[in-house]
Amino acid sequence: MRSAIRCVSAAVFAAIIACTGAYIPASASPAHTSGTDLAAASSSSFISATPRATAQGLTVSPATQIGQGWKPQTTFSLGDFNGDGRPDLGLIVPNGQLRMYARTSTTRFATPRTIGQGWSPYTVLGTSDWNSDSAPDIIAFDSAGRLFAYLGNGRGAFQGRVQIGQGWKGFSSVTLVSASVGQRTRILATTSAGVTRQYVSNGKGSWLDPVTVKPPVSTANAISWPGNAKGSTLSVLAATGSKLSALMVNDRQWSVDSTATLPLSNARLVDVQGTSAGATLTVVTSAGTLHAVTVSLRAEKPAPTPPPVPEAPAGPRTATPVASTVASVSSAQRGVGWPASGAVHMGDFNRDGFDDLGLIMSNGEFYAYYGTATGGFSGRTLIGVGWSGLSFVQGGVDVTGDGTPDVIACTPNGELVVYTGRGDGRFGARIQIGHGWTQAQSILLLRNGPNGKPAVLFTRTNGRTFLYQMNGRSGFTGTVELSSSDSRIGTALRSDDWNKDGRSDLLLRGSDGSLNVLFQSPSGEFDTLARIGQGWNGMRSIISADVTATSNRIYAIDGSGRLYAYDFRSNATPRGFVPTPPALAAPNQPSTPTNPAAPSTPSTPNAPSTQYKGHTFAAGNIISDAEFFTPGTMSVQEIRDFLASKNPNCRPGADGAACLKDYRTTTTQMDTAYCAPYTPGTNEDAATIISKSATACSINPKVLIVLLQKEQGLVTASGPSLNMTRYTKATGFRCPDGAPCDPTYAGLASQVYYAASRYVEYGARPEAFRFRAGGTYSIAYTTNAACGTTQVTIANRATAALYNYTPYVPNAAALANITGTGNSCSSYGNRNFWRNYIDWFGSTGV
Repeated sequence: MRSAIRCVSAAVFAAIIACTGAYIPASASPAHTSGTDLAAASSSSFISATPRATAQGLTVSPATQIGQGWKPQTTFSLGDFNGDGRPDLGLIVPNGQLRMYARTSTTRFATPRTIGQGWSPYTVLGTSDWNSDSAPDIIAFDSAGRLFAYLGNGRGAFQGRVQIGQGWKGFSSVTLVSASVGQRTRILATTSAGVTRQYVSNGKGSWLDPVTVKPPVSTANAISWPGNAKGSTLSVLAATGSKLSALMVNDRQWSVDSTATLPLSNARLVDVQGTSAGATLTVVTSAGTLHAVTVSLRAEKPAPTPPPVPEAPAGPRTATPVASTVASVSSAQRGVGWPASGAVHMGDFNRDGFDDLGLIMSNGEFYAYYGTATGGFSGRTLIGVGWSGLSFVQGGVDVTGDGTPDVIACTPNGELVVYTGRGDGRFGARIQIGHGWTQAQSILLLRNGPNGKPAVLFTRTNGRTFLYQMNGRSGFTGTVELSSSDSRIGTALRSDDWNKDGRSDLLLRGSDGSLNVLFQSPSGEFDTLARIGQGWNGMRSIISADVTATSNRIYAIDGSGRLYAYDFRSNATPRGFVPTPPALAAPNQPSTPTNPAAPSTPSTPNAPSTQYKGHTFAAGNIISDAEFFTPGTMSVQEIRDFLASKNPNCRPGADGAACLKDYRTTTTQMDTAYCAPYTPGTNEDAATIISKSATACSINPKVLIVLLQKEQGLVTASGPSLNMTRYTKATGFRCPDGAPCDPTYAGLASQVYYAASRYVEYGARPEAFRFRAGGTYSIAYTTNAACGTTQVTIANRATAALYNYTPYVPNAAALANITGTGNSCSSYGNRNFWRNYIDWFGSTGV
């Protein structure tokens, strides 16, 4: 989303730190310049001004200044970098630090926070979702023309970088025009001869062949407008002088939809928030002032909004109860303008005690409609983008077992993913729980399967139906093919417990307009049908919603886009009924959006486990991603003090090897495609090496400390147990079992930095390694094949990294003697990593 060769740097990336910065652009901070929110602006401000329309239909308003001290060439959009649902801004300050300005509203910002250093030598193009993990990534190239993606972790920091191209110097302009999560990265590069080439990513870590395009106007100052696709592949706003053009893009075909006059000439476009019906464009002038301008493009059908006062539904829309389990039904209109598809039941997603709905728009934006005490909705809130490519999206069920409803969806390549709820109306982590879910006629998420826990009902296009029973913690415990299900189960709608037997049932709409319940039996079959209503053939969409001990709610959308709520009162006696979990307070810290690699078809893990200091060793979830990939948890001095405290009486080795706390060396330049460069230094101690490596690779320094102990015992080694060989292969990097180490990577600094880089690479290139998050694998107990294997379903990227680095799982004997030895078939690497982490730092975050 950026333009012509902008020296806004991203090079060294060496210290990606999370602290509240004190630097504020000259004169004022964007967070405090205007003193009022845009929504509270006075009547003289632009929000109440009459738009100036053009014949083509693009309208703009007068500009309102919202900040100063910004620089056109170093200000860019970060997208929703911290995962709070609002797009943020980035600014490179003169000392090379990268500051994140998190939006608190359309025109206000929080206190800036430093998220990186050493960004002066690079040209930042903007943000795009390079690795398709639903988190914005910064795209930038260095002075040598190497193009990099700095991978965001979705919570305001980075998880590493990857090189994605070279030869990007020498163009007269380079512009990134795809900033939305879910869109492929699209870059326009124009030569000095005026030839423009379009580079589009293939969604798999590389590029499609470039093509020559002919945009009708200059794209040197252009940004994407995600809310204005209007059936096109992409919509772009481009400015030349004071002329603003709305462009529509279909593959390589570019056309002008309409134009208007910008109130500020030669202003740099930064970002745009909203749809073509009304959006806020942020621009920065050459004088460093930041402005907001409203833009719109033609009148469109309004997005669904609830009316102030609900209206009674028409008579024919009211269902007639028929089944003996339904005593009565009441109904009320709850909204207008709802489309035929895209509505999702969210459960009590913000944990305020009321049922919520979601709506996925055709442009991929995901809005939450939070319920109120009156049965209506408080309005809509944008909680996600890039959802148009997902199918079978369903919510309202706590899949992870944390008491908060989650959402599941299927990706185009057949991966089944869970978007976890945080309890505050926002999404947390994305977890892949299965793959191979292609050729699906239907995928239904049930609150309660036969075991009282969530289940997924999967019907293939050939009519075969399978029930995947879950364990209540995002995993699967087994699969059964259903034999006696109704033949129409593939067209059924998911629902909840209608006869209060503790199992979720299904809804079926008959061709005669009848509404029926298909009851689940104790075995998981669906073989008993009962009619509960009639007159439903006029409804375009039916959404099963909230359930209580005495009633079930169904939302329905009629042919005019009116939304109705139907509450069915039950006369059944609750038996084993599992209600919606009680409201929970929002967590203090949001969870981390992640995108683990492709998982396997669900299966039952049977790896051994054990208890230690109140924690359970789970072979498939040794450490959380949030714990593993969070840098900055210890300062250099804190690392230094920790190493000294663990070995206060250490004595040097017989060959002169220094204790780890006393180790000093001169380091050299190190660089990989997955970490920021390691800058050389003289007389650096182990704490400095650990800290610099952790920061460069966005790894928790605690992980590297434990790795040094796990591999060579360096943290506690002393006297006879200490020698230079331990430093030569400090982390075991490039030291395969049964073979000598690669001397290229010998020494503490190389071992620590390149091991950290390898941890990042496992997640950046999952297809290149054996173990991937979400997959189920037969993992050996030790190098001796005769000792056998066990099935392990790997829950996350961090645990997959541990197994790729050390491909063995501890057996029951090793876990039974957690601080000692097991038997001849025992291995200890991953067990010791887990145990030492708990001993030293309290918890692995799982």
